[in-house]
Amino acid sequence: MRAATIDKILLGVAATAVLVSSVGFGWRDFVLGRGRQVSGGRVRSTAIRYVPVRDGSVPQEPGRWTSPAAQPRGSNWIYEVFAPPEIYYDARANRFAVAAPGEAVAVDQADEPVGLELVAVKPQLFPLQLVGYVGGEGHYLGSFENRLTGEMFLAGAERQVATLNLEITDFAVQRSTDPATGSSFTNQPVAKAVVRELRSGRVTTLTSDERSYTGELLAMVAIDDDDDETVRELRQGEKLERAGQTYTLDWLQQEPPAVEIIVTSAGELPPQRRTLTPRMSRAPPSAEPQD
Repeated sequence: MRAATIDKILLGVAATAVLVSSVGFGWRDFVLGRGRQVSGGRVRSTAIRYVPVRDGSVPQEPGRWTSPAAQPRGSNWIYEVFAPPEIYYDARANRFAVAAPGEAVAVDQADEPVGLELVAVKPQLFPLQLVGYVGGEGHYLGSFENRLTGEMFLAGAERQVATLNLEITDFAVQRSTDPATGSSFTNQPVAKAVVRELRSGRVTTLTSDERSYTGELLAMVAIDDDDDETVRELRQGEKLERAGQTYTLDWLQQEPPAVEIIVTSAGELPPQRRTLTPRMSRAPPSAEPQD
């Protein structure tokens, strides 16, 4: 009897606690709900619809670095912070000097030896020359000279010269005509050959009455090695190495004959630009006076 009474008391306490908790939470929700209400009893939305911005709708100018300005020394003297001019020590003048980046230093000491002498500047001969012809009417053949190998051979049209990468596409023998009257000259007939370069497709016409040229120039330079002179042919851009130095033919002209070479040494000196003109012809030894 006593145990049943205790259980009833505990059950009543639990029910009371539940009731009190429910009333408390209900009152809190009521207060908070009223605080969120606005005038008029209706909540209005103030959100703005999002509209994405299309790419390119706002024009923008691309940023560009300004070009470096030329220095007082000239238009070639243009350099930036990380590309300064080349500074070197000139032991001959016993002072420091500067050169534009990537440029050779012009040397004006005319009496300073350069190691080369300019002999002449001449046109470059075409590697295949037509020197004559043989045969008769309807079966002529041209006499050709391969200047690379020194070979002389007879050939007509549709003949390839493998060593020169050339092809003789046409060959004919005809008399020259006077441009004014159209009549034939009384001199010997002239052979003509059309030659095509296999790699570039360039076409050249050779004639038997005159030498044929490429249109480029050659510099004839002399090298003295142990009292033995050697003459070499150099084209524009070609290099020649001798005694620890490299000579590069940078420019040449025929009239008046002159060349510019760039001399590069193995030391710390920058490249030097030298201008060469033909040397004076060596005069024969004078005869001793007779008694």
